[in-house]
Amino acid sequence: MWRLSRWSRGGSVAAAVPVPQSSCCWLLILLIIGQTVYAAASIIESSRLESTATQPQTIAPSSEHRVQQQQQHQQEFGNASSTTSDYRTAFAAAASTTTSTTTTTSSTAILSSSGEQHALTLARPPRGGRFKRQEEEEEIDRCRLFVEGSPNKNELYSPEYPNLYPKNINCTRVITAPKGQIIRLDFRNSFNIEAKEECKFDFLEIRDGQYGFSQLIGKFCGTDFPPEITSKERYLWLHFHSDDTIEYTGFSAVYEFLDRNRESPSTDLNCTIEKDGFEGFINSTDVPADIREQVIRDKIPLDCIWRIQVKDNWKIFLKFLTFQLSKPNDCETNFLDIFPEQTVMPLRVKNFCGSAGESITTESNILHMRFYAEQSAITSTFAILYTAFRDRGSGSCASDEYDCEDATCISQELMCNERDNCKFRWDEEKCKTETNGQSEHVVIIIIVFGLILGGMVITFIVNCIRKIIRDQKIIREHIRESKESKLDEMGRNSKARSRENISRP
Repeated sequence: MWRLSRWSRGGSVAAAVPVPQSSCCWLLILLIIGQTVYAAASIIESSRLESTATQPQTIAPSSEHRVQQQQQHQQEFGNASSTTSDYRTAFAAAASTTTSTTTTTSSTAILSSSGEQHALTLARPPRGGRFKRQEEEEEIDRCRLFVEGSPNKNELYSPEYPNLYPKNINCTRVITAPKGQIIRLDFRNSFNIEAKEECKFDFLEIRDGQYGFSQLIGKFCGTDFPPEITSKERYLWLHFHSDDTIEYTGFSAVYEFLDRNRESPSTDLNCTIEKDGFEGFINSTDVPADIREQVIRDKIPLDCIWRIQVKDNWKIFLKFLTFQLSKPNDCETNFLDIFPEQTVMPLRVKNFCGSAGESITTESNILHMRFYAEQSAITSTFAILYTAFRDRGSGSCASDEYDCEDATCISQELMCNERDNCKFRWDEEKCKTETNGQSEHVVIIIIVFGLILGGMVITFIVNCIRKIIRDQKIIREHIRESKESKLDEMGRNSKARSRENISRP
C-alpha cells in the first residue's frame, strides 16, 4: 500500500511515501520459512530411514524372485561347478598312485644358525574328507627326514633313508638361501630310485624357483647320480614321489650357499602378496612400484604370487570385476594361473590368458594366484573380488553368518556392503530394493517441496505486482484530484477578485 502525505497548509499533495504492508508480506515470509523447515525435517528423516535400511537384513527375497534371479545368473556362474569337477579330476590324476597315506604337514620352517630360512615343509594337498590327528602326525613323520634333513650339515635325504623309502608318499620342500646367494646341490653316497621311462612311478623332481610351476631342472630316477645342480636364484623346489609298489633305498644329498654373480641382473623379484579376511580385492596395482621399476630396469618378466588364506574349513570364491591383458590369447606372454594350496601344475585350477575371466570356487582355504607378464605385457590390468564362504551342508548358517540360499554361508559383515559376495547376489538384493525405495521417497519429497515453494514465490510476486499497480492508480487518482481541487480553488479566487474589482468605485 501507499500512503499519501499532505502539507498541513493549503491541502495540496506534496509527495507519496511508500510504506510496506506488513500484514500480508510478513505472513507470506513466515509461511515460506515454515515450509522450508518442514521440508528439511522430512529430508533428514528420510535420510535416517535410508541409513537404517542399509544395515544388514536377514530377510531373504521371495522364492519366486529367487528362482527368476537364479535363472538369470545361471549361465554366468554355471562354470563354478565344472571348475570344481576339473579341479578334482586334476588332483586325482596328480595323486593317482597315492592312497590315503599321502603325506601332509603344516608350513613349518627350518632355520639355520644365521636365522635365514633354508627349508620349508611340504605343502598339504586338498583333502576330500577328514583325517585323524594321529594319522596326520604319522604321515608328517614319514616325510620329516626329507623335509628337515640335517640342517647343521646342510644335508637332505629321501624319506626313512638309509632304509627303504615308504610307499605312496608325496613330500615337498623348498631350500632357501640367504639374500644375494644361490644354491648348489650335490648328490653323494647313494642314489637308488625305481627306474622307469620318464620316471612314471617313483621320482625326485627339482625346479629352479620357489614354486611347483617354476622352471623344471629335472625329474630323476634310477641309479645314476643326477648332475651337480646350481640354482639361478635363492630357491630350489624339490618334490619326492613314490607309488604303491616297489621301494628302494633312495638318496642323500648336500647343499651349500654361494654368492651369486653380481654382473647379471637378479630375476628374484620376491613378489609375494598376502591376503586374508572374509573378503578382499586382488588388483594388478598391488604390485609394488619398486618391483615394477626393477622389471623395467633389468628387462625381466613380471612374476608375482598372491596368497589368500581364510578360516579353516572355509573355501574361497573369486569373481572377476575387470580383466584386460595387454596380449590377450598369447598364453606364453601374459596369463593368470589359479592354484590351490599346492602350486603344482597338475593341480592348477584354472588358467586365464584370454579376454575375459570367469568366477572360480576353490576347494580349500588357501589359494595361490600367479600373474606372469613379459616386458611387452606388464601394463595388463585386472581386479578380482574374493569372498570366504563355507558349505552349509544339511545344517543352517550361524547367527553371525548370512545364508546365500545356495547351500553356502558367508559372514554377516558382508551384508549390504555394495559388493556381490554371494554367487547369486542375494546379500545385496534386498538392500538395493530398500535403498531404491528410500531414494524415490526423497525425490518425491523434494519435488513436492519445490512445487509448493515455487507456487508460494509466484503467488508472492503476483500479489506484490498487483499491489504496486493498484497503489500507482491510487497515487495518480489523488494527484488528479489534487490538481482539480487546486484549479477549482484558483477559479474561485479569480472570481472573488473580479467581483471585488467591479464593486470598487
